[in-house]
Amino acid sequence: MNKTTYFSMMNRLFTKKFSISILFVLLFANLGYAQLFQQDFSSSTTVSTYANATTPTNGQFNAITTSGVGTVLSINTTGSNKLRFARTGNAGVFSRTTDFSATPSTLLYRFDMTLSANSTAFTTAATFQVGSGFGTGNSTEIIANTYSRFGVNFTTTAGQYSLRDIVGGTNSSNFTGTQTITWAINNSGATVTYRAPNGTFETLANDTQDVWVGNTKAFNDIAATTTTQSLTDIKFVFSGGNGTIDFDNFLINPIPLVPASSAATAIGSDSFTANWSTVSGVTGYRVDVATDSGFTSMVSGYDNLYVAGQTTSSLSVTGLSASTTYYYRVRGASQYSVGEFAGGNSSSENLTTTSGALVPEINVQGNSTNIVSGDTTPSTTDHTDFGSVNAASGSVVRTFTIQNTGSAALNISSAYLLDGTSGFSITSAPASSVTATGSTTIQVTFDPSSAGTFNDELVIESDDSDEATYTFAITGVGFVATPEINVQGNSVSIVDGDTTPSTADHTDFGSVTTSSGSVVRTFTIQNTGTAALNISSAYLLDGASGFSITSAPASSVAAAGSTTIQVTFDPSSAGTFNDELVIESDDSDEATYTFAITGVGFVATPEINVQGNSVSIVDGDTTPSTADHTDFGSVT
Repeated sequence: MNKTTYFSMMNRLFTKKFSISILFVLLFANLGYAQLFQQDFSSSTTVSTYANATTPTNGQFNAITTSGVGTVLSINTTGSNKLRFARTGNAGVFSRTTDFSATPSTLLYRFDMTLSANSTAFTTAATFQVGSGFGTGNSTEIIANTYSRFGVNFTTTAGQYSLRDIVGGTNSSNFTGTQTITWAINNSGATVTYRAPNGTFETLANDTQDVWVGNTKAFNDIAATTTTQSLTDIKFVFSGGNGTIDFDNFLINPIPLVPASSAATAIGSDSFTANWSTVSGVTGYRVDVATDSGFTSMVSGYDNLYVAGQTTSSLSVTGLSASTTYYYRVRGASQYSVGEFAGGNSSSENLTTTSGALVPEINVQGNSTNIVSGDTTPSTTDHTDFGSVNAASGSVVRTFTIQNTGSAALNISSAYLLDGTSGFSITSAPASSVTATGSTTIQVTFDPSSAGTFNDELVIESDDSDEATYTFAITGVGFVATPEINVQGNSVSIVDGDTTPSTADHTDFGSVTTSSGSVVRTFTIQNTGTAALNISSAYLLDGASGFSITSAPASSVAAAGSTTIQVTFDPSSAGTFNDELVIESDDSDEATYTFAITGVGFVATPEINVQGNSVSIVDGDTTPSTADHTDFGSVT
């Protein structure tokens, strides 16, 4: 028989002559991992099938070996296939030295074990180890490479043994028959929680370990061996005492992460939806529903209920009682062919189911925004503020939606405006009855007849139990459209009545030669009002000052529009010329818009100047100088 074969980890529960399921809970530090190891020895009766020295699968060891003929390896086919070590001498070993990936900071490691044919007491006849840097040799690993370990002691009674805390030097009580042993190892740096074999939720301090036998905790928070080691390799060494040990149903995997619960939704009289966040590395979730916060009174069908699917994030809980408070919690779970691992619980959520009576419930929205009954602060967000409307020609229609969020029909007896003479009117009435979860609409029109702020209150009367009279304030502003004149030159506003011409706004035309020059300035007449501006005339007050209007403005300017007027300065003689531009319109407070303009005319004449060496020489100069070259210097 090949002594270097691997075997895959077993995770199936079954009854054997003397079976102990060992659950190693080596939790991962807030990470989700795929399954690490699983084997139930059902695929072959050849030991070598379950080992691969270089590239083991997640169902193979790197080695299953003996150190000599005193230990025999086989697959025991009684009942179901089991890996068997039968020892009368030397040692038998299985080891997994290809590191688990990713490196866990905690693990779940479980298997079934059966002891038989022992007759002599022996302390630490066999040893289980977890650590890193392990080899496949037929002896236990050194302490420096071992994070955690425990031993198996044989008694003189066949099939009976105890477990040994090797570091602490203490032994558990004796066990026989089929048992479950749980070894929980925590190297995460923080306290962790796992679901124990007896269904309780156990906390485990950092760098400690629990060991369970069946539903009995044999060791609690015992110390790790070498806390600086990691949890990537496993090893079993059977090197003392005579006897036979069978193994089956290995499973190694991280404990699932803890999901975060969230508030229940869709709460009815006999149901609600439980919600939670998803976590990685699980195949589903376990959900508990109870009528007490301690989860001692569980709801039938919802005690540790499995919900399949890693991406599942909700569960519809049905068959409940009306007007009752319920609590729920969730935990991650990973199911495999040989068993399941479950993590710690989320925080609990609570809710109270509805009374069960069929009642209507009114809600009103404007612009898809809820409007609270009794609201006195109109807003543009929910359309209760209708904004500004032209009193002469404008109107605004707002549609409000009346929803029935209850379970019975909502009967609307009336809908009206409390004032009714405020510029508001109902132009489309709602339906008289709205089915459960249905809706209807009401349209209100704001059409003011004058300028000012208008306020009213919309009233909706129905058979809603607590909001029979649903009211909210509405408001709007009416305005009378008026024109408003503004004049600019060179894009600079010119104040009506301005008497100080400036080059900045082109009201100062500058200097122009009388013989051939002229300057044209364009002024823009703006209408910044809300109605058309009618221009009746535009003229120069003097009219004989050298200025003239060479392009007249349009007679009408639309609201927010503009027109232009061009003025030309063409003086016929030298001197300063002044005038005033007048624009008459129907602006309410600037019907006659005026501003001063100015310009200078000059006659062009010749002017002589003489320079020497780029220096001007004054007419009649009698003092020659080398600077202006009038002094020619000495010549030989």
